[in-house]
Amino acid sequence: MAAMAEYHALAQMASALEALLFGMQEKVRHLEPSLERTSSMAMEFIEELLRCPGNARAGSAQNKTALVVDDDRLSNRLVVSALRVAQLQARGAESAATALQLLQEKVYDLVLLDIEMPEMDGIELCKRLRVLPGYEKTPVIYVTLHSDFETRARTVLSGGNDLIAKPILPAELAVKVVMHLLKAQSEGAKIAN
Repeated sequence: MAAMAEYHALAQMASALEALLFGMQEKVRHLEPSLERTSSMAMEFIEELLRCPGNARAGSAQNKTALVVDDDRLSNRLVVSALRVAQLQARGAESAATALQLLQEKVYDLVLLDIEMPEMDGIELCKRLRVLPGYEKTPVIYVTLHSDFETRARTVLSGGNDLIAKPILPAELAVKVVMHLLKAQSEGAKIAN
């Protein structure tokens, strides 16, 4: 109904959350803290969209570009595939050096980083990304095996926006990605006005 009323951002966010909640039905007794936190953040963001109808009418996050940086080829492909299902244009890089080169050639709308990588970890890559032109406010989501408090603190201090624990649930990833892209879009619109 939101889409019919041309509330594109609200429609996309509600659709992503619906898919996550549907997937969570089977796991009600064993919900991961990450799923609880993601669904709670999504509900708060939907409430924010409803309070600001202009943001809810904003364009969707579809066809935005994302760069996935993970040295684990299988994990990289899984995340790229999940993003493509969420109608994003996703590209993978298996090293920080390759990622830096790609980031300098094109400005991506979103970056997903693994933390543990050889040569340069995701924390250092995020710090370097933040000084590149066009990446000051780009959403950065860490995709990692580590979700403890210390890791969360390090990711925030490096300039990251969020964290999702491996193994990922594609629906949870879609909710986080859509939410961060829409937030960045609405913040960009506020700055332009």
